[in-house]
Amino acid sequence: MKAIQYRQFGGPGVLEIADIPRPQPAKGEVLVRVAAVGLNYFEVLMRADRYGTTPQLPMIPGVEIAGTVETLGEGVTWPMTGMRVAVPMFAFGLGSGGCAGICRCSGGCCRGGARWAVS
Repeated sequence: MKAIQYRQFGGPGVLEIADIPRPQPAKGEVLVRVAAVGLNYFEVLMRADRYGTTPQLPMIPGVEIAGTVETLGEGVTWPMTGMRVAVPMFAFGLGSGGCAGICRCSGGCCRGGARWAVS
C-alpha cells in the first residue's frame, strides 16, 4: 500500500511516497479507504521540527480523513461496509496517518454527536 511520509525534518522536499504494509483491523476497528485527507498547519510545523512536540520518524501526516469503510473488525456493527465516513483522527487520540491509502480506525471514530457519516 502507498503512503506519503517523511523520514527526516525539513521542507516539502522531504515528503516521499513509501510502500507500507496494509493494516488489518483488530477487534472493534474498521479500515477506511482514504478519499481525502486534511493536513493542518501544525503538521507543517511538525515536518519542519518547529512544533511543541517532535514526532517519531518516519511520520505519515494527515489527522483528518474522509473515505469509505472497507473492512469491519470483529464486533463492529456500525459503521457498515461501504459507508462513506469522515474521521477526525486527532479527536480520538489516533494521531496522524491519513496520508495512507487505507487507515485503521476505531469503529467509534466514525461516530460523533450526529455520527460522522457523510451522505
